Amino acid sequence: MNLPKKSVKFVVIAVIFLVFQAYMLNIYAKTKIKTDDKEIFIDANYILTYIDLYNGNIKDAQKTYEKILPYMNKPKFYKDYISILLYTMQYKKLDKFLQKAIKRFPNEKDFYSKLIDIYVIEGKFQKALEEIETYQKKFGESEEFNEKLALLYMKNENYEKAIKYLKKILNKDSDNPEIYNYLAKCYLNKGDFKKAIQYAKKSIRLDKYDMSYSVFLASIYEKQKRYYDAIKVYKKIKPQNSLVLSAIGNDYYLAGNRKKALKYFKEAFQKSGKLRYASKILYILMDNKEYKKAIEFIEKHKYSLLKSDDIKLIYGLALSETNNCKKAIEIFSNIDKNSKAYKEALYNKALCYKEIGKTDKAITILKKEALNNPDIYFMIADILIKDKKYKKALKIIKNNIKKFEDKSYPYFYMADIYYTYLKNRDKSIEYLKKALKINPKNASCLNYLGYLYIDENIDIDKGMALVEKALKMKPNNPYYLDSLGWGYYKKGNYKKALEYLKKALDAKNSNAEYDDKDFVIELHLAKTYLKIGKKYKAKAILKSILKQSKDDKEAKELLKSIK
Repeated sequence: MNLPKKSVKFVVIAVIFLVFQAYMLNIYAKTKIKTDDKEIFIDANYILTYIDLYNGNIKDAQKTYEKILPYMNKPKFYKDYISILLYTMQYKKLDKFLQKAIKRFPNEKDFYSKLIDIYVIEGKFQKALEEIETYQKKFGESEEFNEKLALLYMKNENYEKAIKYLKKILNKDSDNPEIYNYLAKCYLNKGDFKKAIQYAKKSIRLDKYDMSYSVFLASIYEKQKRYYDAIKVYKKIKPQNSLVLSAIGNDYYLAGNRKKALKYFKEAFQKSGKLRYASKILYILMDNKEYKKAIEFIEKHKYSLLKSDDIKLIYGLALSETNNCKKAIEIFSNIDKNSKAYKEALYNKALCYKEIGKTDKAITILKKEALNNPDIYFMIADILIKDKKYKKALKIIKNNIKKFEDKSYPYFYMADIYYTYLKNRDKSIEYLKKALKINPKNASCLNYLGYLYIDENIDIDKGMALVEKALKMKPNNPYYLDSLGWGYYKKGNYKKALEYLKKALDAKNSNAEYDDKDFVIELHLAKTYLKIGKKYKAKAILKSILKQSKDDKEAKELLKSIK
């Protein structure tokens, strides 16, 4: 609706008059304040507070309001000041002011509620609980405060008390989906999956449009590794946005259905164009050794994907796997030196030079970088090992040992060369002992030496003691768990061996950083099953190894030996 010109003119004049009046009142307030002029002083500063707030001058508004606050006798004016303090996040000041406000207006419920919220923000959970109890005694129970109590008990991990208050709310409000969701969270934290699912489903039935309730139910199924149940929940969420599609893709991947996982990650990428979904697609393709498909996907979306150094690294790796080393070198060379992907790109660039017969150039490139980062010497040694130049690899580490911050790691690395490639057990033990003398808390060294003592039947008990030290530092490391399990196997305690080897395999399978091509844990587990007469389980493990690695000699021989 358009105002007539006269009306507009009137409004403008009125506003100018009010601002002028406020300005004059403020001058008057500052120069001629007497007791009988109190009302003029209050009015002037009250108007100025709102002008400052309107103009975004919050600090000035606060100072002006503080002048007149002592004269205010109604809760409304206290609430105005509380709003200013809340907006500026002055929680300590607000804490004290609310306590003062409660003393002055003991029947004002809103002040109690605000003070409890401030205690929660400040992390003073016990004080918040005490304040709620004071409120409940004074005013009786209320749903709002029962909910606050429940949430506080949840934060303090006292789920029994939280459940008690949540159920009190449901007695009066049985159709509150949020309360059912809180109950589901409490039961989940108590480890009662059945009740957690029951209450999570109720919250969805009461509000099927709140996506968070469905996501939470799916997460409960995921914790139980019931991936297909989680997928069913996600598929009911409408619309199917990129986050939901990606969640479905993740669950299919965890359930072992990579084909379906790829389909949903591709849909998520098509909808959003986000790099994280492209990375998941490429991870699966690379893991499936579908290098050409990975290259095609990157080249199809190169204008958006090749802005990322992480994607460039994958592109270079896929090219090198398809013997296109020249182009791979070009891609690796375009990765930013400050990028997280740079170090891996540098190593793979050197590998590419080695593959095209330029090993000397590969080592020259790495040596330049090693001046600023001694860890690069390990890369040089790896290149030499791939060329079966084991003694040269030892020499490059030995000659630069002073440059390493923690000198136990180069000794550990040299011990591995002696044992794995030069088959010199005694030298390996000597170097592992040197490493542990420098750093007795090097868990890798403790485990390696312990495993040698066990596997080589040197001193099984001493070996197990060393492995146990390593496990205290890294309790979920699958290879340390495997070493201990193997120790029990060597001692003939197959029940204990089985316990630790199963833990080792679970830890390996649940963490993508561990190498799937290394089947030492699976082989140890198969041997243990054979010892306790469970040939069918041993066979299943060995067949699984050979599906992934057809040329695994130990798995083949062991499988042949089973009658």
